[in-house]
Amino acid sequence: MTSKPPEPLSQLPRDAKCARKVRRAVTVAVLNGWSFAIFAIASALLLLADITLAAVGITVALGIVTYCEFRGQRLLRQLDPSGCKILGWGQLCLLAALAAYCGWSIAWGFLYLSNLSQALAEHPELLENYDEVQRRDVKDIAVAVDEFWPQLVAVVYGAVIIASVIYQGGNAWYYFTRRKFVRECREMLGMEGGD
Repeated sequence: MTSKPPEPLSQLPRDAKCARKVRRAVTVAVLNGWSFAIFAIASALLLLADITLAAVGITVALGIVTYCEFRGQRLLRQLDPSGCKILGWGQLCLLAALAAYCGWSIAWGFLYLSNLSQALAEHPELLENYDEVQRRDVKDIAVAVDEFWPQLVAVVYGAVIIASVIYQGGNAWYYFTRRKFVRECREMLGMEGGD
């Protein structure tokens, strides 16, 4: 049995700045990869309860980004600068998918308003265990929810878009800027090409 040659990254001095930066990017990619894998699995399990086109799209996007994270970190270990591209574009694709999903959800929230008041009127048995004051309070809350539903949906999904821009956008920027350090490491080892 032949042994695998050592990874180029492991051949660099531990205190070399470029090596530290690339090792850190590998660690981030591994952590992101496992995190996205967990979310992809959870999303796939939720599909068993309710299959929608949007949910399928997000599950597929999470699966693709998980693959990109693991593939990208393997390429970084080999000091292949294309790993940075794969990782960065994977984050931007997830950002696009999340923004599309949230935009769709916001539009849906305005088009299909909450009908909680109507549901309570059509099913009075839902309130039979409450006294008259409690029934009136529940009906008032239902009216308030119906009135503010579109705004609530817009705020929640808008916050998800903002958080995604910060996190996925920040990760993409981080990965793209690691290419410089990958090139420096390649130069230290006398490796040619790679871009």
